[in-house]
Amino acid sequence: MVPGSVKLEENSLVWHIGTNIDAPKTYRPSPAMLNRFLRLHDAITPNDVLDYARRYGMLLLDEDGKPAFNCGVEGREFIHDWRRVSLTACAFLNVAAALKNGRMGDPADWQVLDPFCDPTFPKHPNPDLQPYLPHGIAAARLAFRHRFQEWLHFGRITFGLEFELKRRGWRTEVDYGGRLFSALVLQLLLTVVNADSLYFCSGCGHPYARLRDKKRPKVGQRNFCDECVQFGVPLQLADRDRKQKHLQARRLFETGKSVVEIAIELDSKTASIRRWLKGIKQNGKTRKQ
Repeated sequence: MVPGSVKLEENSLVWHIGTNIDAPKTYRPSPAMLNRFLRLHDAITPNDVLDYARRYGMLLLDEDGKPAFNCGVEGREFIHDWRRVSLTACAFLNVAAALKNGRMGDPADWQVLDPFCDPTFPKHPNPDLQPYLPHGIAAARLAFRHRFQEWLHFGRITFGLEFELKRRGWRTEVDYGGRLFSALVLQLLLTVVNADSLYFCSGCGHPYARLRDKKRPKVGQRNFCDECVQFGVPLQLADRDRKQKHLQARRLFETGKSVVEIAIELDSKTASIRRWLKGIKQNGKTRKQ
């Protein structure tokens, strides 16, 4: 649920549930909601957080920055708390991806999830207890599950009933209780358990949940989040690569290599190489197309 009024005052968001004129709005959560939230921890200005809150709603945090269960009709949430929750969500996805690939994850991410844990997860100092206590990757997975369970608890995700007039019957639906945090936790959960949908954008470097109906990128192939696609990042990088290859082709040609040799080395078509080299001199002669 999105409150009818959300304003920025100094370093906090002040919201009010709304009136008949500016009534609250509802929406159906989507992967885009999570992907955009993951960017907020390094948002350039508080206005970026404000824009997100006006579109997707409030986290509904209490004075200590923790998810609140009884919020009333108005409240205030600090920008730094929003950034912290966003950073924690990123850390969850980063560690989840690492654990899936048999690695324990970046110590910086573990520092966000649990400042008191040893990210190397060593054996217990007491040799008598070592056979009974996990260490290494097994301990990391256990710690991750425990930390994520805390978020699930705070999320309070439940199920409800909704009557459909067209079907003339009841259907189950997820009940977020109007809380953005609950919807984000469910999106995180779905992404973590379906690790194949978790990717890192080749443009901004942020983790993002890729829609299942989208074709999976090949190994080594670039992939981009919706934000980068919207701002034309794929085309910008492709144009940069083309110019770099163009420059490499000219340098190789000036060293005496043939068009065929350059095409093989740059993994490009000979027709493209010839077009790039038109008018370039080799051994004192100008190459013509």
